[in-house]
Amino acid sequence: MKLTRQPDPIVETSAGRSSGLEDIDIRKYILTLRRRWMIITVSAALVMALVIAVTLAQKKVYLAGSKLIVSGKSQMGTGSVLDDLFGVGMTSNAATKVEIISSYDLITRAFNTMTEEDRVRGWGSLMPPGWSFEIRTQKDTQVVLVDARSYRPELAAAFSNAIVEMYLKEDLARNSEKASKGRQYVEIELADSQTQLAQATLKLADFQQKNRVLDPLTQATILTQGSMKLKQDLLEAKADDYSSGGKVALLQSELKKTAPEVNFGQTLAESGEYQQVTKQIGELQAELAAKSQTFTPESPEIQAVQDQLKEARNRLKSVTRMQVASSTKQRNPALNELVGAFSAAKADAVVAEARVNALDAQIDEMGRDVEKFPDVARQFANLQQKVEVLKQMVDLLSKRNFELSIEEKTAMADGIIASRAAPPRLPASPRVTLNLLVGLILALTVGLVAGVVADMMDNKLHRPEDVEAATGVTTLAMIPEAISANPDTERLYLGETDPSHAFTESFRMLRNNISFMAPDRVLKAIAVTSPSMGEGKSTTSANLAIALAMDGKRVLLIDVDLRRPSVHNWMKVSREVGFTSVVRGMASMEEAVQNTEWEGLYCLAAGPLPPDPTEFLNSARSREVIMEARDKYDIVILDAPPSVGLSDVQVISTMADGVLVVLGLDRTPKQLALETMRLLRQTGATVLGLAVNRVPRSSHGYYGYYGYYGYYYYGYDENSSNPQKNGKKKKKKGAVHTPKSGVGS
Repeated sequence: MKLTRQPDPIVETSAGRSSGLEDIDIRKYILTLRRRWMIITVSAALVMALVIAVTLAQKKVYLAGSKLIVSGKSQMGTGSVLDDLFGVGMTSNAATKVEIISSYDLITRAFNTMTEEDRVRGWGSLMPPGWSFEIRTQKDTQVVLVDARSYRPELAAAFSNAIVEMYLKEDLARNSEKASKGRQYVEIELADSQTQLAQATLKLADFQQKNRVLDPLTQATILTQGSMKLKQDLLEAKADDYSSGGKVALLQSELKKTAPEVNFGQTLAESGEYQQVTKQIGELQAELAAKSQTFTPESPEIQAVQDQLKEARNRLKSVTRMQVASSTKQRNPALNELVGAFSAAKADAVVAEARVNALDAQIDEMGRDVEKFPDVARQFANLQQKVEVLKQMVDLLSKRNFELSIEEKTAMADGIIASRAAPPRLPASPRVTLNLLVGLILALTVGLVAGVVADMMDNKLHRPEDVEAATGVTTLAMIPEAISANPDTERLYLGETDPSHAFTESFRMLRNNISFMAPDRVLKAIAVTSPSMGEGKSTTSANLAIALAMDGKRVLLIDVDLRRPSVHNWMKVSREVGFTSVVRGMASMEEAVQNTEWEGLYCLAAGPLPPDPTEFLNSARSREVIMEARDKYDIVILDAPPSVGLSDVQVISTMADGVLVVLGLDRTPKQLALETMRLLRQTGATVLGLAVNRVPRSSHGYYGYYGYYGYYYYGYDENSSNPQKNGKKKKKKGAVHTPKSGVGS
């Protein structure tokens, strides 16, 4: 039968048990803070002192900012095949501009526009420190904020304006150069296409004159319609190939010009996944060209191949073509978007090239079929088709050349200054009030965390609730710290205190609860142990024996601690003859048992100590002596040694009907308490419960249990039947005084 803990009369309220539990939780935190107040205070004071010292040591820093509105796209974009040639018309968002402006090279060039004297006065350095600038975007806008910090307000404003002006100047140069290179490339392609068109036209005219061909045979025209369709597709593929190749060339040139790496380098190798996707695209293009001769463009077969081709193209754009084989350099973060554009353009170029190759192969195959028809009609159709293709290419390049010429002459920077920086009147840092407020919060937080961490690292049991939670065993009594009645000794005995004293009441409760633990059987032998020394084991054994004797029972207190016996000191008897004497046959039970000053209480001291206590206790004769004592007395109390590190208690527990474990509050480590329970359970011992010793007078409610039992801790006035008012203590004859007890075994 397990003893059920009674409700706490102090914390139980009309709101029910839940209110009492809430009070206990709050009390737990309050107890933790009170135990660790020194650590909390010192930690908080150190942090606050550090914050104050750092704040006072900081130099005043001024912040000035300018605003730049960046454009999202070039004005000359037309949506044609060549729109993206060399990046002209390429979308560029504010985040990309921030990366470009934040580049170390641009910041350094802007910083160097100021004199060496100003740089030393404003920043204490000839190079821009990392804290001196911050480039960011305004959320959901194309506005770029350029903030600069300096020890001088006028230099902070000058630095911010210099960064903006340097960016606009270099961006204008980039845009002009980009349009110029695009126009030059288009002019070369246009001249080449015009030459090819003239040659093809002349060749067609010569063919017509030589063969007197005015109109190809209708049959040849019908049969070559399929070939025309393939060649039209080839025209688009080549146009895409021209566009993609030009774009790749320009982007590659831009990457080289703008130094994609800062003082670093790397070796690249084409990835296997990229080669696999490229091969798949070529196969799909060939399959599409073949099926186009059999099925219409709207047929499911054509659509299925086109869907696969689209998926492969998208995959190719997301696949990294080049892998880093070896790297000792770091990529410039300012060119992330430019590198992405280069990868996408390269993917488009690979797709276009694969398509051209597939269409060329299909046209060759179709050409072999056309050879079955009259040679003149076939040659005429081929020449005529080539002329048409070249005419379209010349028209397209002529239009784009005109657009690029205009863009080169009207090139502008992709941004305007919305507001220029002005010298600030007040410093941005240090903000003394904010620093002190944050420091106070931080100090309190660190102090509390330090206190909590210290409490978590403390494995001692500080509350009765902690004891029960750790061991899973019921607390039978909480024995308070008490004061000896005799100034020459630290031992406190029942009967030396007022009957309503909390110390006396605790042993009454312990005596009664032990009897409640086994209402259906008689407990003849009770072993008392503790996890370690100094937890009040012998104090509890002696006073429990006195309490049982006061209840009218014949009690025998046996000292089975054969290592450091102390019962003879408590009972004020001799240790020359005792338990070991009876076991060895040197004395009988009647000769060894000694009377005490308490009626009904007898003592069997330890006697001479054996060399091997464990083997001695485990002998058959030791068990016979304990059985003899059980037969002759109402109850036997066995004062056992500490349990952890010794095997004696495991042997003694097999001779007793139950074991009482004494734990010292604020003294017993949790690990030792758990180890004690484990050792006792291994031997199958019956653990009656816990006696929590050393409950302090200021234990915030625990002492109140006993105040409830005795109405007031200080007892009654000698001349009155009413409790003393306001808790004032009045000494009685034989009342307690120094030193403290409730401890020591």
